[in-house]
Amino acid sequence: MTQTEHLQLINEFETHYGYDSQYMRDLLKTSPSGYQKFSDMLPLARHNELLDAESYWVSKFAAMKVQDCGECLQLNVKMALESDIDTEIVVAAVKDPDSLSNDLRDLYDYSTSIAKNEASDNALTDRMKARFSKGQLLEIGLSVSTAALFPTIKRALGITKSCSIIDISI
Repeated sequence: MTQTEHLQLINEFETHYGYDSQYMRDLLKTSPSGYQKFSDMLPLARHNELLDAESYWVSKFAAMKVQDCGECLQLNVKMALESDIDTEIVVAAVKDPDSLSNDLRDLYDYSTSIAKNEASDNALTDRMKARFSKGQLLEIGLSVSTAALFPTIKRALGITKSCSIIDISI
């Protein structure tokens, strides 16, 4: 794909989601090969084959909140709603995790502990292993780990805004 084609996709993404994608344009301009590798990785950040959609998004929101990038969290809210995730689940995961069902709350807590690089309590880990297959647990790992990529790049440029500064609209 040419730089012009990449730039067109970035601009379309930015327009569609109302998300500031300048850091992507900067990467494309300063390191076309770095941007190509970044672009090749994007499908991994959205990979969801084995988890149900609600579990995927709850895991992603938990990780995004740990990363504390309000703009990235808002982008993911838009993507989840666009994927027809129940608005009540999105609101709960983003604003009031205690109101999630027990299963989704467990997943939220588990994903949060992974994102914080903290050990979860044994009972929670046991519940996750009983509920999810190895493949699903791996997808949770992908969801959580890729949630860190975008805020980390933006943080390196000094352009993140804290979740506490931005009012997440749903």
